[in-house]
Amino acid sequence: MTPQERTLLRQLRDGDGPAANFGLLGSTRMKKIVLVAAAAGLLSLTACGSNTPAENAADAQADNLEMMADNMEDMADNATTEASEAALENQADNLHEAADNVEDAGVANAM
Repeated sequence: MTPQERTLLRQLRDGDGPAANFGLLGSTRMKKIVLVAAAAGLLSLTACGSNTPAENAADAQADNLEMMADNMEDMADNATTEASEAALENQADNLHEAADNVEDAGVANAM
């Protein structure tokens, strides 16, 4: 190791001299940039997930109606007659539309 390299290493270790100031300046600047970027990312994520209680309730009710409609469709698949299959499919379609209406109403009420 040359005497110049030893001097630079000693300055970095002890925190004095031009080599130490250059190293600290770069790392501090990078830390600030990373901190600002992380904060901006977190703020954008929190803005996306902020549903109102009315929207949450409407989503839950719509999900329940969709599950009921799926069950009706399964029952229609297992129906023994054409008439009962058609009736169950109509009920499933009505439940799907009701779920859409509930969800739309929840979004409209939240605005």
